[in-house]
Amino acid sequence: MYINDNLEYKVEDKGYALKYKVISNNDKSYVTITGVKCLSPYFTDHGVINIPDSIDGHSVNYIQRAAFSENTYVKHVTIPSSISGISNYAFKGSNIESVFISPGVSYIDSHAFEGCHNLKEVNFSEGIKTIEFAAFRNCCSLKTIIFPDSLTDLGEQALDDCYSLESIYIGSDLESIGMSHISDLASGCQSLKRITVSPLNKCFRVENNVLYNMPHKTLVKVLNDSTKKDMVIPTWVKEVSIDSFIDVELSSLKIKQKELFGVDDAKITTAADIYCVPNSRVYKFFKK
Repeated sequence: MYINDNLEYKVEDKGYALKYKVISNNDKSYVTITGVKCLSPYFTDHGVINIPDSIDGHSVNYIQRAAFSENTYVKHVTIPSSISGISNYAFKGSNIESVFISPGVSYIDSHAFEGCHNLKEVNFSEGIKTIEFAAFRNCCSLKTIIFPDSLTDLGEQALDDCYSLESIYIGSDLESIGMSHISDLASGCQSLKRITVSPLNKCFRVENNVLYNMPHKTLVKVLNDSTKKDMVIPTWVKEVSIDSFIDVELSSLKIKQKELFGVDDAKITTAADIYCVPNSRVYKFFKK
């Protein structure tokens, strides 16, 4: 393997230079983007980066781990189709405001955009299949996120603490959220008012502002709807996690399944009074 390092691809009219290295292996070579360098005030003012799909005849295949992490200049980025995935910590803590992800990019690695407090717009293309752990955690300016139909796996805590997030769209192919079928979605997102699921999705469904995993018969997420003062868990639900109620204000919760919860038509006042005890198959609710 041969690595030609510390190279620069200058984009003079946009005021920046992409740092990169060329890796040659078994008569094949490709480019990895390692960072960005400011060349003029134009870049500090606009912060627009269009990563090319090739440099000097070499395909741009990767963004190095933490390549743009904590960068204060980067604001608007286009990821080309030649890049198969966005590496972990790639933009973590940067000032990025929008990102366009081209078709061909199939995964977003863990912590890739975590703590990007100015990120307002994420444009996915069909092709994204996996979003890993905490990929968009604490992106506190993000209000809407639309996952494409191609997405099959959404990692644990991927949207946690996005406290301005108001709506989520789930596409047709999503099969899993988090590490288990009772993993919470978007914990700490107090502004979340709407989750919409494609009618073609066979795994998830929303009813009365509650997200359910249908194959596993589990309750995944209860939305904090100011008009909802109480709720009844459907009799077909087999598993519930206390995490589903963390951000919810309810006056009462009616539980009907005696065989599941160990209580018969028990009424529990406020979500704060719910206590969760795990066992091998289900989570049971009891009064504190």
